[in-house]
Amino acid sequence: MSGGRILYNVPCSVCHDNSSGKHYSVYACDGCAGFFKRSVRRNRVYHCKNRNKCVVDKYRRNQCRACRYRRCIDAGMNKDAVQNERGPRQPFPDRHMHITGSFGVKPEISYVPPSVQIPLSNTQFQSTPSLFKLDLYVYEMAARILFYIVHWLRSIKEFQVVHVKDQIASLIHCWHEIFLLSLCEYKFDVPWMNLIHSADRSNAMGTKNLYLMQDIYNRIQQMNIDYVEYFHLKLLLFCRWVDINQNLNERSLLDDHLAALEMHVHRTYPLQPQRFDQLKSLLSNLRTISSPEIQNVFFKNILGYCSIELILRNLYETITTTS
Repeated sequence: MSGGRILYNVPCSVCHDNSSGKHYSVYACDGCAGFFKRSVRRNRVYHCKNRNKCVVDKYRRNQCRACRYRRCIDAGMNKDAVQNERGPRQPFPDRHMHITGSFGVKPEISYVPPSVQIPLSNTQFQSTPSLFKLDLYVYEMAARILFYIVHWLRSIKEFQVVHVKDQIASLIHCWHEIFLLSLCEYKFDVPWMNLIHSADRSNAMGTKNLYLMQDIYNRIQQMNIDYVEYFHLKLLLFCRWVDINQNLNERSLLDDHLAALEMHVHRTYPLQPQRFDQLKSLLSNLRTISSPEIQNVFFKNILGYCSIELILRNLYETITTTS
């Protein structure tokens, strides 16, 4: 287990704090890695008092051990790696992505320039930030979400049989839908009103789309979606394109995850008979937002002449080679 430098741009797969490298097969912070190690070696059995719905983030990860341990398992932490561990692990090599003025993709990169390489806070943004600070916050937030989406998809074992070329093609079709959903999952405070106020007043359609994004974001927050639902929702957005690109002989991935989501909802929320339909409706709402609209809000002025498709392709292939 590594205890080296903090990787501000690679989030912990469990609590989304800054990771310190790979621990037991996934990127994790020292806190979650140590917790998982102790739990496995001592054969701990935890029980949740909140129906397995506790939020596990950097601020609340110590509140429920049961949910934290389950998040470790769901993230892909390997129990065998704990038992077979013989010594300290080497820190993850310094291969990150660099956001430059033109969002250029380079083999060795960092998400933010060295002068502003700081942890991204989830705290409420100032009500009247300078335009520079607003842009910096939004771009750093967007970069971290984009990185986490790609890394998360690369960790899904059932996609290992899908050719990388087809994985990338599928991601390009739906990245923006997963992006908006992930903003809620990772509980980033999006400064919607600041974004709206700083938007181009001459672009009425752009402002309208911002309000639409905010409305969808608020709806997701109000539903208090749990981590299992987020998992299946993201895969449902992704799988509908995988099914198109792959000739699957048995039940499609889409059907599998839709059935799994329905079963989870009915078992976990028996007093909310409409919840499953509401989640399916949410998927339809997410699909009303286009890739250019997300780019214009969260990646404006940093893409330059580089397309988001090229960014995703390079990022996906970079993570593939370093995972």
